[in-house]
Amino acid sequence: MKKHHQPRSFFLITLLMLAAAVGFAADPPLRGGDYEKPLEYQDKRLGPGAEYHYYLLKSAFGAPQSISIVILDWNKDWRPNLHFCGEKRRPTSAQARQVKAEIAINGTYFAFSNPPRAVLQLRINGKTLFPAGKRTGAGFFYFNPGEFPKISAECPPEDQYQNILQSYPLLIADGKPTDVYPKQGRNPRTILGVTADKKMVIAVVDGRAKEAAGLTFRQAADLMVSLGCTDALNLDGGGSTTLYLKGRGVVNHPCDNKKFDNAGERAVNDIVYFVRD
Repeated sequence: MKKHHQPRSFFLITLLMLAAAVGFAADPPLRGGDYEKPLEYQDKRLGPGAEYHYYLLKSAFGAPQSISIVILDWNKDWRPNLHFCGEKRRPTSAQARQVKAEIAINGTYFAFSNPPRAVLQLRINGKTLFPAGKRTGAGFFYFNPGEFPKISAECPPEDQYQNILQSYPLLIADGKPTDVYPKQGRNPRTILGVTADKKMVIAVVDGRAKEAAGLTFRQAADLMVSLGCTDALNLDGGGSTTLYLKGRGVVNHPCDNKKFDNAGERAVNDIVYFVRD
């Protein structure tokens, strides 16, 4: 009986698939200086075109830091969405599970009120829930379904964009720090950025702990420049700062319980979340 030999490419593809199943090793997004010898480093594939990286650093920006980074390739069909909590504020992870998010972060600033209320603009699926607010240095994250999102200082026309989230400060515009920042010290930060080659970058920086000091706004801008962002917007931070990954839950160290663990989530008004088509 004649034997049929599989082409070499078949075996190469099989080996690559096995390697992907065993582990994932991408180039670290932060290199050089303080990032070369982290106390802890993790990387994980979250799906095609999606990477998660975690750094625990003895010193970066002059202090201990705990930084989580997610990089999403728009060309791999990742899509952003916004979600409002409804009649009661809820933790990022609870809202993420409700909408079946694969990745989620807390959204914009809100008032500790009942009913829940964002203090800046929030428009979801063509409905404006809260109007634009006047805030020095504010920026906007906005998009239509199927379009790569934008981040800018200009308030986008509501009749042209179905989804708009306003926050502050705008950290980077056209690849450079804006330097229009409120005077504020180191804190936990949740930051959303975009790159010229259509990648979305999420940086979640822990703080208010001896293991993690957090960043100033200018330091946060420098971090996003290091990650290749052309535009970046600071979202709500402090005790709200949270990163949720499907299958792993909360992976950063929210500080609302004043402990360096994964259990200190704050109930928030809204979230930014991502799914893959």
